[in-house]
Amino acid sequence: MPELKDLWKQVDSCVSCRQNDNKLQHILGGGKEKQPDVLFCFINPTYRNITTDPDYEGQRFPFIGTTKVWKVFANAGLLEPELLEKIKKGWDQSLINETIKKITQKRFYFTNLVKCAQPHADNPKTAEIKELFPLLLKEISIVRPRLICSFGGLPFRWLTGRKDLKLAEHFEKQRQSDRLITYDSVPIDRRTYPVFPCYFPVGRGNPKKAVELLQIMKKTRLEA
Repeated sequence: MPELKDLWKQVDSCVSCRQNDNKLQHILGGGKEKQPDVLFCFINPTYRNITTDPDYEGQRFPFIGTTKVWKVFANAGLLEPELLEKIKKGWDQSLINETIKKITQKRFYFTNLVKCAQPHADNPKTAEIKELFPLLLKEISIVRPRLICSFGGLPFRWLTGRKDLKLAEHFEKQRQSDRLITYDSVPIDRRTYPVFPCYFPVGRGNPKKAVELLQIMKKTRLEA
């Protein structure tokens, strides 16, 4: 898609992450590039993603080289257990291609709030997000997802402009509701998108509650 290719050139021209001799490659968005059923927005990539390696020449995609996020997706019924078993055995280029193809077939799109990869697992700083956030908004306007699922409070706050939501309260309300509870995004190219907040699936997040929320999303939105 030419528009995304142009956007990726802008992403790769970012120099704010090149301090302290950081040579890691940016991680780009990918999957179903036109009107996916769900755009999953994570926070930022790290060195654990093997496609951040400066010598890697294939498609750069979120969470390639890790296992835990894919386990959450499999437990939520959004990814076949057979693919997860392959992921557990280790990544190679064939598995990278298969995983991206599967995400595309499921009409999912993966991206990050910030595309800059860092040699640590810290959240990006506010100044960095502020500088790069317009690129995410442009990405969303090109992809035009039917639903955005934001993992963790940070992407949700930036995507909606809301600072008052507590994930624990949202979790309890969602468990008691028979519909998917979403919130309007900030205006993006003169329109808004429904945003569904979810716990971050690894690290400081809550994998168990993330699975439950994703299961609810699947049942109420993807299977409705």
